[in-house]
Parts: sequence; structure tokens; C-alpha cells
Amino acid sequence: MGRTVDERLWATIKTEYITTEVGYRKLAAKYGVALHTLSDRAKREKWPEQRAEHRTEVVTRTIQTVTDGAVEERAAHLRTLQQAADKLANVMAEVLDDPDSLKTASGKYDTKKLRDVSNVMRDMLVITRNVYDLPSIQEQSAMDIAAERLRLEQRKADAAEKDGSDGVEVVLCAPELKEYSE
Repeated sequence: MGRTVDERLWATIKTEYITTEVGYRKLAAKYGVALHTLSDRAKREKWPEQRAEHRTEVVTRTIQTVTDGAVEERAAHLRTLQQAADKLANVMAEVLDDPDSLKTASGKYDTKKLRDVSNVMRDMLVITRNVYDLPSIQEQSAMDIAAERLRLEQRKADAAEKDGSDGVEVVLCAPELKEYSE
């Protein structure tokens, strides 16, 4: 087994080690190289570290490819929803531009048609908010309140840190407890 191995063969052995699960023993037997020689060269050239890096790169590329595909699929779905919402908005505009289309033969407004238009408009609003990630008035209000609470808590924490207190203050307001608060 102890024969001279040219650099091209070493490159082949190294590549196979780094890119596969094959171990030193099988590679030494496959290529007719002494196990000790192969092991020494692998340690000196840090093949195990290169194998680990290669695996990490392969996993990263695979995850990125899958993620890119999922993102593109979701983007295509959102584009389809946007187009549908735009078409629905155009239809609704046409209906509202022609109020006679909402009337019965006797000239009175058809309540069922009006209710259907109202439902379509509500559904279209929900779809549009979801497609464009727009919060409702209630959601925006809740987010604003939460943001303000967070700012207040941050100010309290900053003030407590500045004056060295732990931020807790006890105030007793009942007249019978006044003697304990002083």
C-alpha cells in the first residue's frame, strides 16, 4: 500500500472525503493509500474542518433555495390576490357608478342587492388589508396604545436607573394610614 501518490489523486481523495460520508479507511482501501499517510495528510490539511464547512455551506444553500422558493410562491400568491382585489374594486366601482343596477323593476332599491354590495365591499376591504398588510382602525389603535405603554415603561426604567431607585413607590392615601406613610 505504501506507494507514491500524485497530487491529482490526493485532490480526488480529499474532494471525496469532504463531499461525502466516506471515512479514511474506505478511502485508503479504495485508492491504495496507506491509512496512516492519508490520516496524517488529512490532519495536516484540516480535511475534517473543510468537510464541516462544506456541509454547513450545503445546508445553508439548501435552506436558502427552499426559502427563496417559498418566498417566490408567496409573492406570486399575493400578486394574484392583489390582481383579484383590483378587479373586484373595478367591478364595484362600475356598480356604484350605475345606481340603477341596484334597483328593482319598480324603481326601488333592491335591499338584497344592496346587502350583497355591502358584503362584497366589506370582504374586499378585509382582502385588501391582508394583501397590503394594513391594520384595521382597532388594530392600529391597539398597536399605538402598546407602543405608548412601552415608551412609558422605558421612561420609568430610565428614571429609576437615573435616580438609583428600583422604580417602586408606595403611596398610602387613606387618612387612617397617614401615620404609616411618613
